[in-house]
Amino acid sequence: ISGELPVSCMKLKDVLFDKQADVIVVQPIVEMDKSIPCVEGKFSFEKTSDIGALNSGTYLLHVRSMNGKSVNSVVRVP
Repeated sequence: ISGELPVSCMKLKDVLFDKQADVIVVQPIVEMDKSIPCVEGKFSFEKTSDIGALNSGTYLLHVRSMNGKSVNSVVRVP
């Protein structure tokens, strides 16, 4: 997962996954780092995680975002 956070003091803490029959829900967890100043801008993050084996088929990939707008796409697993 990769993206941008709107302030420098916000950090990606973890990424949670929920695998259902034909849906994979991805929930990025962010936290505020109070030890550094908060500066507005665009601060990139990237994290690679292993969600385990998937059966072949078509899945809806549902990625939650902090602004309440999810990002959805259809993925095919051979």
